[in-house]
Amino acid sequence: MILLLGACTSVSNEEAAEAYYNLGNAYFDLGRLNDSKRAYQRALELDPSLAAATYNLARLYIEDRRFDEAETILHALLEADPENILLYETLGWLQFRRGNNQAAVQRYRQTLDLAEGNAAVWYNLGRIHEVEGELREAIESYKKAVYYEPESIVYRTGLGEAYYLLEEYIEAVDLLYPVFTSGERDLRLMVLLLKSLTAAEEYPAALEVANAGMETWEASSPEERQNQIKAEILFYKSFILLVGFENTTQGLSALRESIDTGYDEVDKLALLYRYPDIPGFEEIRELLEDKKLAPEFPSAPDIEE
Repeated sequence: MILLLGACTSVSNEEAAEAYYNLGNAYFDLGRLNDSKRAYQRALELDPSLAAATYNLARLYIEDRRFDEAETILHALLEADPENILLYETLGWLQFRRGNNQAAVQRYRQTLDLAEGNAAVWYNLGRIHEVEGELREAIESYKKAVYYEPESIVYRTGLGEAYYLLEEYIEAVDLLYPVFTSGERDLRLMVLLLKSLTAAEEYPAALEVANAGMETWEASSPEERQNQIKAEILFYKSFILLVGFENTTQGLSALRESIDTGYDEVDKLALLYRYPDIPGFEEIRELLEDKKLAPEFPSAPDIEE
């Protein structure tokens, strides 16, 4: 419940507005968006000149899909501050949320005209290009994001995913493996690296990453554990063991555990049917048939998202 700070006669409107603004920020951080919006609105009632509250209210309108109201606020702010980089960036995000990708690109380009080194904008451009199926353009944008913020795992993983989608597995490995060897244990990065190494048939390194991924998953707190990640890691580990090392016992064990954990990607499981000469193939086939996960055809496309 929002406190009625404005009713305290000993507090000026400006002080009360600032208090409501801070309260709105706190609610926003807690994910209580309706309370946050009411706090910002009250702050503006007390002090209409409070630009920060106006901007944050526009952000909330975007989350509410009240795009016209958000756009009106942002344009008004832009008239008062025509070189405000954040406003152009937020207008780009608004257009992206609205589904108008080309308008979003235009706004992001305006942002880059003012700040070439804005890594977040380069990353967002990459995401838009990827959504539009323009993977080469996505790679160029992601490269810029990584160039300006090389320590960002999110930006590096975005670039790695684009390489992976283009089946440029070695490029993805070259980008991600040094980060892994430096000690980074982000699960999303490790899964992407694991898939890239497996597709590149770099089985020893892939097994190293699979084992590290399982260790990281096991060490995570229960509320952070995602079984689909565990199942995916186990599937690729089983593939590596069965195909790369011909270790039937451990490979089948990992495959069973993967399926029991919820892995049911038939197109990926079908990749095992490409290797009918590996030891234990009949047991693999029987397991998949028993679990009703056998592919309809004995071949399947390459590993891909």
